[in-house]
Order: sequence, then structure tokens, then C-alpha cells
Amino acid sequence: MKRFAGLCVLLFAAFSLGYALRDLQNETRPHPLPPEESGTRVEVILFRGGGYCPVCDDLERNAQEALEGPLSGDVAAGRLSFRKLSLEEPENERYIETYGLFGTTLVVSLVRNGREIRFRNLEEAYRLADRPEAFRPFFLQALAPFLKEAVAP
Repeated sequence: MKRFAGLCVLLFAAFSLGYALRDLQNETRPHPLPPEESGTRVEVILFRGGGYCPVCDDLERNAQEALEGPLSGDVAAGRLSFRKLSLEEPENERYIETYGLFGTTLVVSLVRNGREIRFRNLEEAYRLADRPEAFRPFFLQALAPFLKEAVAP
């Protein structure tokens, strides 16, 4: 029995060493540089949890309607974009602290040459999600200074 346990430990060590060497080899390979982003743009990011979330759906619908309506010119020009991120994905957990997230919300981010310059967490959007007539003016007003800066030379 001791011999079998020793063999198991030895096999485990060999596999661990193999994985460590493989990871080390991957780290030392040159990675292609990401394409350099130039210009300034505004990103609207919807952070949401998983499962059924009517508030999340309302926020997404209201934001999309604004992007397809009064903000469609900025979207077409590439100055404004929208994306959704799940707070349940491990790779997105870093945003919780960065943006001070506590649940479903919208964040507006100003990105210049691939780097975030500033952001605003639109915490109030959560309370306005079920009232499109109140959400739209709030959303447009929140985006205005970001878009003004994105257009400025």
C-alpha cells in the first residue's frame, strides 16, 4: 500500500512539473502586441448579474433605445459604444472594485488611445430603469460631457 501511495505522489509531482514547464514556456514566448488604439471614444458598459433580472433588461433596453435614437450619430462615427459584462464571470471581478459596483449598473468610460481617462458610475440609472421617460434625459445628460470631450481635438 505504501508503494502505491508513493507511486501516486511521484506521478502527481511529474504531472505538476510538466504543467509548470508548459506554462513557463508559454510565458516566455513573445506575445503579439495588441493593435494600438488611437483616438477618443466613450464606452457605456452594463454590468449585470446572471439569471432573470427585469431591472437589467430595462436598463439594457433603455440604453439601447437612446443609442439607436438620439445618440445614433455618435455610435455610427465610432465615438460611442455599448457592451454588457457579467459580474459573475471571474475575469470581470476586477471591475467591482475599480468602478465601485454593488450590483447591476451602467458605467460610462472615456477611453483615449486605448487607456481609460475617466469614468462615471451611473448608480442612479438603477432607480430609473423602469421609467424610460425619466431615464432618457438622465442618461443623455450623463453622457454629454463625455461625448463633448471625445469630439474635442
